[in-house]
Formats: sequence, structure tokens, C-alpha cells
Amino acid sequence: MANTVRRIMPVTDHADKQNTYKIHMEQYKKAMKYGFYFESILIDYACLEDRLRAALFYIGLLQQESDYKVTANRSKRVSAFKEIVHNYDAKANLGITSISGKRRIVASVFSFASNSKNANCTDEIQKALYKKLHDESKCDEVLSLLKDIEQWCGYRNEIIHSLMNKNIDSLRDQVAKKAEEGHNLFRRLDKQVQWIKKKQVRKAIGIE
Repeated sequence: MANTVRRIMPVTDHADKQNTYKIHMEQYKKAMKYGFYFESILIDYACLEDRLRAALFYIGLLQQESDYKVTANRSKRVSAFKEIVHNYDAKANLGITSISGKRRIVASVFSFASNSKNANCTDEIQKALYKKLHDESKCDEVLSLLKDIEQWCGYRNEIIHSLMNKNIDSLRDQVAKKAEEGHNLFRRLDKQVQWIKKKQVRKAIGIE
């Protein structure tokens, strides 16, 4: 008998997404209360990845927030993002299947927006991105946060991929703190995503 491929259904609308967050936040609090820190870290990681996807949506790279790949690869809009990413992170691309891929794209865009040399760029999409996102203190804040997320994800990857090779006392000494830290990073990232949303970048580059 052929194996049956099972798929967890995605959220259907904004209300469904809010309810999903509500339930997982309740589960996070329970996990922290009773010492299930690995479960807490799983929820932290999922929240960070979701908010990075939202950032990519609000800066105008994704057509839909639920997209799992960048569409319209030959469009001027996507080409403008490709150029930014290439210029600011030579090892990155527009792949968004991993949290690091999403993080690196967002970092590239904010590095671009923080650079005053780009004020006179000729590409219309890039010009709009710069105009909407250029705020040196905000860009520094976002880039610093993304660096903190990178470091936290390094810890998460270390315990996920080599948990059975870690000294148990050393592991227990950090895991609760890291679970809480991941949640704080998620809250900080969500705050930045809300700022990006208010800047109405999508409208400025003509996709809303």
C-alpha cells in the first residue's frame, strides 16, 4: 500500500491566524511554567520565522504573506530586490524556505535603506524602498535585532541537531534562559514588523 501523504491545513483567514497565535502563546506560557523548554523554543522559532515572512510581505517582496517562494521572478520588482540582496549579501539569494534565508533578505534590504549613498538610486522600486525605510536609527535597530536572532538560531540549531552530544548540566544551565530570550526576540521583531507595515511600502512600490 502506498504511503499516504498527510498535510496540516493552513490557516484560512486573519481570524484563524489570530486564533492560532492565541493558542500557541497559551501553550508557550504553560511550557515555560512546567519546564518544557524545548517546546517553548520550538514555538519561539516558529514565531520568529512567521514574523520574518511578514516582514518580507510588508517590504513588498512577497505577493501573499503565506507564500513559500518568491513569485514573478522576472518582474522589475523582484529584480530590484535581487540586486539589493546581491549587493549586500553575496552568499544570499531570494530563497525563503529557511529562517536564515528570510533573515538575510530582510537584513540586505535594511542595509540598503541605511546607506545614504542610495538616496539617488535610479531604479524606481529601490528608490521607493529607500524613501520609505530610510531611518538610520531604525535601520540600526532592525539590523542589530537580526544579528541577535541569528545568534539565537545558532543555539536552537545546536540543540536540535546535536542534543544527545551536549553535557546535560551545561544544557540545563541555559535552556530556560534561551527559551525566554527567543520569546523576547519574537516580541521585538513583531514590533519592527508593525513599523514596516505602517510605512506602506507595498503601496509605494505599486503592489497594493
